[in-house]
Amino acid sequence: MTQRSSLETVAFIGVGTMGGIMSRRLLEAGHRVRAFDPDPAAAERAVARGAEGAESPRDAAAGADVVMLSLPGPEVVEEVVAGSEGVLAGLVGRGVIVDMSTIDPATTRRLNTRAAEQGSFFLDAPVSGGVTKAASGELTIMVGGEAAALERCRPILASLGSNIVRVGPSGSGQIVKLCNNMLVAIIVAGLAETLVTAAKAGVDARTVTDVVRISAGGSWILDNHLPLTTFADDYTPRFSLDLLYKDVSLFGGMADGVGVPVPIAAGTEEVLKAARSRGLGALDQAVVVRMYEELAGVRVLPDEPPHASGT
Repeated sequence: MTQRSSLETVAFIGVGTMGGIMSRRLLEAGHRVRAFDPDPAAAERAVARGAEGAESPRDAAAGADVVMLSLPGPEVVEEVVAGSEGVLAGLVGRGVIVDMSTIDPATTRRLNTRAAEQGSFFLDAPVSGGVTKAASGELTIMVGGEAAALERCRPILASLGSNIVRVGPSGSGQIVKLCNNMLVAIIVAGLAETLVTAAKAGVDARTVTDVVRISAGGSWILDNHLPLTTFADDYTPRFSLDLLYKDVSLFGGMADGVGVPVPIAAGTEEVLKAARSRGLGALDQAVVVRMYEELAGVRVLPDEPPHASGT
């Protein structure tokens, strides 16, 4: 398999928030993009940006050099790839499927086998960086699968990410992504607990974070995410609590499958579940702070007006 330098036809399936941004970047790079999304409104937005429309994943994949996926979970990915109207039914020859969703490694390996049976390739290529890095083309892309297939797709992926790393064979990208997002969830929950505790004990949360930021407890989430969410009192979803909970649940299943006890992960999953039960799931992951504020009867930023659950 040789690397091509010419611009190619890319089928992009799942052109909602993240997929919409990534498919737009491919269009801007000069690629021909054929888009499909189960949500007709998302598909229409992609067409308005210059993509060609498709009637199904099978239709989108027909004649494509590379098929990219950005979908919400493993069941949807499996149906889109292997269903009767799926990608494998439309892909001809040695095509490459690049799954940028976050799913479990077992589903990835199963789909990799299905693709290989008909002479195609399946890469798991989940991303990190959120909508901000997606818009600037600076995502981190962690890739599992055949090295030659990655090199075949690297010129396309280079329009989307500044850090493209092959981390191992099929499923490895998903393993790394689930570990990353599990750590994110632990940090989010830990920040919520500590900041609310500090506020209840009488120290302003901004003072706490100013010190922690330059101390051993600092983190990317604290430096980059909380200023846009908790400290702006804005929980517009950059990465929703529902999606984080999905990833944490997948991590737990993965850990159970390999026989590793993960009590911290299990406790964090319960925290996220409790926040979702309060109607906060569609909001940004940092909204966990709001749940702790309500339980403690204190605001992290006391000068801000009170808020209600689910808003």
